Amino acid sequence: MKINDISRDLGIGSTSAESLQSRKVDRQQEEVTPVEEQGQGEEVSISSASVEFSRAAEMMEKESPERAMRIQELQKAVQDGTYEVDSAKVAEKILKSILSE
Repeated sequence: MKINDISRDLGIGSTSAESLQSRKVDRQQEEVTPVEEQGQGEEVSISSASVEFSRAAEMMEKESPERAMRIQELQKAVQDGTYEVDSAKVAEKILKSILSE
């Protein structure tokens, strides 16, 4: 799963209306096994997308202090106008991403 998929599922980087619409479409497309009644009880199967979403949510809650500090540093640099992007690294990663698909 790519980071974009997780971001989309969490609604990061999109408006709430876009996020809501995206979730509605995703729910309609998900394949979820229905509840089956058995002699001793019931069984519920959870889709793989919901499992991935749960893992991503847990990881975000367990954010390391180092990562939080780095995010604050980056936000400050962007606000101050001192953040600089290495265009060569960005281009390299874009090409690697395209070639790996």
